[in-house]
Amino acid sequence: MAFDLISSEYGWDDEVILDKTLRRIRQILAAITLRRKERIRQERLIVSWQTRSLAMVMAGSGGNANESIMKFASTLTIDNDEYREFNNEQPIESRAPKLPVHASTQDEATEANYAKAADRNSFEMLEMMALGMSRAAPGQ
Repeated sequence: MAFDLISSEYGWDDEVILDKTLRRIRQILAAITLRRKERIRQERLIVSWQTRSLAMVMAGSGGNANESIMKFASTLTIDNDEYREFNNEQPIESRAPKLPVHASTQDEATEANYAKAADRNSFEMLEMMALGMSRAAPGQ
């Protein structure tokens, strides 16, 4: 695993890697790990920025744009550091489902969720969506 990681990062073959001391191999692995973590963090920040940008445009173009919707859209993120910065609180930890997962409960949960979603969907929501679609695209 370590040889594969080093080989894929630097293109070295086993001979070159075996010429390194164990201490140096550990340093190389640590450096690779840090670079990859930072790259992943940067990718998360880009995705968060893109999501915020799209959400702001969508919130602003809707028929009922207000400050609370815009604030919500401006703080969307998938990065824990940004989440703490935006909300000045700890990120929400993923919670274990309250419902045990097996075949009989999944059917019940699906029907309950379907009923809740049907209650939330209304002609008012459809009308708001149609109003947003009938307007010209942003910037035109």
